[in-house]
Amino acid sequence: MIAIADSGSSHSSWKIIDDKGQIISKKLKGINPLILNEKKISEEISSAFNDVINTDLIYKIYFYGAGCRSNNEKLKIQSSLKKIFINADIIVETDLLGAARALFLNNEGLIAILGTGSNSGIYNGFEITQNIRSLGYIIGDEGSGVYFGKAIITLFYNNLLPEDLNKLFKEFCSFDRNTLIDKLYNNLRPNQFLAEFAPFVIENKNHKYLHNLITEGISKFFKYNICLYKNYEKYNLGFCGSIAYYLKDEIIKIARNFNFNDVIIISDPIEKLIEYHLKYKPNDDLPIKNGNYLSK
Repeated sequence: MIAIADSGSSHSSWKIIDDKGQIISKKLKGINPLILNEKKISEEISSAFNDVINTDLIYKIYFYGAGCRSNNEKLKIQSSLKKIFINADIIVETDLLGAARALFLNNEGLIAILGTGSNSGIYNGFEITQNIRSLGYIIGDEGSGVYFGKAIITLFYNNLLPEDLNKLFKEFCSFDRNTLIDKLYNNLRPNQFLAEFAPFVIENKNHKYLHNLITEGISKFFKYNICLYKNYEKYNLGFCGSIAYYLKDEIIKIARNFNFNDVIIISDPIEKLIEYHLKYKPNDDLPIKNGNYLSK
């Protein structure tokens, strides 16, 4: 059996494929090595799989994850998974490469992720060749769930929302200021907590005030990410992630302002990643030697 996993900071999608092509699907919490320690990662995965399959039978894992940039972060994921999947060769890559392979398979393109966080990169059909690294959920992640969550929280608790939105938000969130701060700063996943407020913005996106907020956030993402790549207009553009999917109409409209007439948008890359690995079978055995991750 092989496993393919795509993980953002809020949730991860897993597909277990046996030798007959039968697929077991699992949804887990997000696994980000920048936020969770090795013990917590192992515990989350173990609790999800031990009663579902014989993990000893999995011989290959392709894990694409947020926060998996450096070899240290990749090794952290690999070590955590190895405790559960003891017989598996484990290949860890960024969620950006996963999005690229899902959106463009073996063709080049410009990839954008708008989920809990945000990211972008240039893909040559095999690997990411350029990446303007996000500054993270505290000072970056324009256009993401965290971005819109922070924005609506700030506007509400500073009494800056129009009266009708202010009333709706009180129904959406019952926290007083002290409770909010306590929940945020004592949260194991603060970025996910902030992103949980983004649905309010999406649900009310036709309100002029929030429409303007969304337009500003998506435009900032293009300005600080997409437009910084040289000759960015020559690439096919693809978006991946829940925020991208639910704001697809807004993204397509804004993209035209930056000379993109066609934009591919998908919510979850996992299904297309199955197609990629079964169809193209990349040479994935090079990064692993004696149990250690080696960068390509």
